[in-house]
Amino acid sequence: MFSHLQSLLLLLPPETAHQLAFLAGKRLQSMQFYKKFEEQYSEIKNIKPTQVAGLHFIHPVGLAAGFDKNAELIELLSHIGFSFLEVGTVTPLGQAGNPKPRIFRLPKKKSLVNRLGFNNQGCDVMRSNILRQKSKMKNDVKLGINIGKNKVTQNELAANDYRLCSEALHDLADYMVINISSPNTPGLRDLQSVSFLNEVRQAVKTDKPVFVKLAPELDEGELKDILEAISDLKFSGVILTNTLSVASDKKLNEIYKTGGISGSLLRISSREMLLRAKKYTNLPIISVGGIDSSDEILWRLKNGASLVQIYTAMIYQGQGIVLDLLKGLYANQKL
Repeated sequence: MFSHLQSLLLLLPPETAHQLAFLAGKRLQSMQFYKKFEEQYSEIKNIKPTQVAGLHFIHPVGLAAGFDKNAELIELLSHIGFSFLEVGTVTPLGQAGNPKPRIFRLPKKKSLVNRLGFNNQGCDVMRSNILRQKSKMKNDVKLGINIGKNKVTQNELAANDYRLCSEALHDLADYMVINISSPNTPGLRDLQSVSFLNEVRQAVKTDKPVFVKLAPELDEGELKDILEAISDLKFSGVILTNTLSVASDKKLNEIYKTGGISGSLLRISSREMLLRAKKYTNLPIISVGGIDSSDEILWRLKNGASLVQIYTAMIYQGQGIVLDLLKGLYANQKL
């Protein structure tokens, strides 16, 4: 049934498909239909459990930020096989994001271009959504909350937006993420600096682990300085990477002008960032970008990642990819 639904969704405009998938997901969630999924995981428990930033993860595969921006489906998503979910990016106030169309499929490359621009309903709505569902989440699935600044907030005042988000939501999170690397909010990537990391570390006061999400385009010197600052400031780790700006691809840049690339086209850059980062930090790294197979997960783990996240692969392959990935990891573990 779900494979047929996935095929139909891929015939629709991307954002329409996402909205319909969420409507269906909410219906399944209200019926607790996810209990059907859990039966499939009975034989593959205890796959590479790990401790990261003081948290226990039952296996290394999580859902990346961007799929559930407002934490509307965390009850359902926690029961389909992920060991952790990352919701957001959320900003202090709700905002519409950039004009539509703003998501584009590249099916031959199993990739997406998005220029969403932190569209979300704000911290208060997210808090309400989490409170309504938290007790129904699978109890061993961790929840990360990815926070950002509003588009109208000047960079000089950006640290306060991160403070507001943290104050509103940190008590509901297992970990927090400082997103300073989306290519779709003007000037946001300018916050990838040692000076701003100092500001935001002072602003975000929480006893929960705090990760920083970085862009794939950082050069060697920038990456070294930022990772050293992240370590010195006692952040808990980094997420590598955010989407790749279309400006990095001449052909895509001519077509789309702005936006970020995810999926298979991000894989090489994400791999390279992981290898480069391991030269400069021993902090935990959550690797994301172009992960669509258990072999790719194993490569990331062997080359320094503590955890991995998927997103675009699920758009193309449906929720069943989670089970496929876990079966692959389980089979490898038995060898």
